[in-house]
Amino acid sequence: MTRYPFVTRWVAAAVVASTLLAGACSSSADRDDSTATGDGTNAAADTTEPPIGSGQLDATGADSGRSPGFVTLIDAGAEPRVDLHIATDARSRITVDASDALAITIEGVTTDEGADAIYELALDLTVSGTDAVLLAVPTIESIDGPTPAADELGTWRWLLDTHGVVQRVIPVGWSHRIDDATFELLSAADLVLVTPAEPVGPGATWSQSLNRQGGAELVFTLNTVTDTDLDVTVELVAPFDDGAATMMTSGTYDRATLLVRDVTTESSLDITSPVTDNGALVDLSGVQSSRRTYLEEVG
Repeated sequence: MTRYPFVTRWVAAAVVASTLLAGACSSSADRDDSTATGDGTNAAADTTEPPIGSGQLDATGADSGRSPGFVTLIDAGAEPRVDLHIATDARSRITVDASDALAITIEGVTTDEGADAIYELALDLTVSGTDAVLLAVPTIESIDGPTPAADELGTWRWLLDTHGVVQRVIPVGWSHRIDDATFELLSAADLVLVTPAEPVGPGATWSQSLNRQGGAELVFTLNTVTDTDLDVTVELVAPFDDGAATMMTSGTYDRATLLVRDVTTESSLDITSPVTDNGALVDLSGVQSSRRTYLEEVG
C-alpha cells in the first residue's frame, strides 16, 4: 500500500461512514482520553446537542428532518401486544467474538488486512425515568497483536433512552497506545435492542433511520416474544451509488432490559470508484466485512 497511501485513508473514511450507517449501528463514538473512574462517571453527557431521535429543529424552528435514531412502527404484529422498554437495572457479562477484514484492489493488485479478538464485557445497566446508562468494561481474552493492559482499555459509556435508542457512546479512559484496529474491534454495537414506543407482538416490524440524506435505515422484525426473551432479526437498507452495504443481525435479547443474550451480526461494504493519484485516474475497489457474535455468560 506504500504506492497509494491515499487509498487507505479513502477506504477507511468510507468504512467509518458505512459502520455508522450500519449501526455498527446507531450511535456516535467519541474518544475521551481522561482517566476513567471505576464507573466511568467522569464522562458527562453532552447537553449542547439534542438527543438522537428527538427531532432536531433548525434556526427557523422547523423540523430539519428525521434525525438519526428516529424509530417508526411499520406493523404492530399479532396480539397480544406488549410495550418493550428497559424496565429494570441489570448486570451481566457477555463474551464477544469479533473480526474485521478489509480487501483493497487497485490496478489488479489486492491487499488484505484483518483483525480478530475475543473479549468479555462486564455490563452495568441503570435506568432513571426515560433515560438509561450502560457501562461496558472490556477484558481481552485473545487478540491479533499485543494485548492491551487492563488499565489501557477504559470503559464504554452508553447514553440511551429506555427504548434502546443510543444518544452517545463514549469510550472513557482509553490509552493513546490503543491502536485504531483494536478500538474498532471493541466497538460492540449490538448490545441493546432498539424498540418502538408503541406496543408490539409477534411478527411486528419497525425501522430506525440512520441518516437524513441517504435514506439508510435498519428494519427490525420481532419473530417471537416470551416472558423473558425477544427473538429479533435486523436488516440494513442502505442505498449506495458506488457499491453496496449489507448487515444482518439475528438472535435473542432480554425482554426486561433489552440487553443482548445470544446474537450474531454480519456486515459488509463493497465499494468501487475511480480515484485520483498524482493527477492520474485509477480504479479502486474495496470490500470491508465485520462479524460479531455475542453470548451471555450464565452463572
